[in-house]
Amino acid sequence: MKKRKRVRKKPKFKPREPKKRQPRYTHSDIDWSTYPEEKIERIKQRRTKFLNQATVFEKRLYKALKEENIPYAPQYPIIDKEKIYFADCLVNDIVIELDGGYHKIHYVYHKDMARTKRIEAKGYRVMRFENQIPTKEIIERIRGAM
Repeated sequence: MKKRKRVRKKPKFKPREPKKRQPRYTHSDIDWSTYPEEKIERIKQRRTKFLNQATVFEKRLYKALKEENIPYAPQYPIIDKEKIYFADCLVNDIVIELDGGYHKIHYVYHKDMARTKRIEAKGYRVMRFENQIPTKEIIERIRGAM
């Protein structure tokens, strides 16, 4: 007498509906009425990209600002004629830029200074910090400038 192999029945597979993901960044921290209507969607896409690619130092700054209850807007878009700049962070009317070693290169430094002049012409104050400066010190300087 042969033993019969037991055949397992496969469970019926019911495909799950994909979860509806909430957008990670709602962009609600910006008053979009001041931006050209045709550029808003492109600006939001670029801003989301920059927020997802934020450096460790930028993330540390955002976290510290949040812990100190200082209202801020990360990767804030500033439009100058046809050019769009994304400030690392905006606190009140202060643009905060975190610069790594790359910004010490001669031509990059001069591009940064030209960019700073254009941003200041729009009515913002610009504060530049090197990445190596402790976050607490940056927060103190921001509080002093507010």
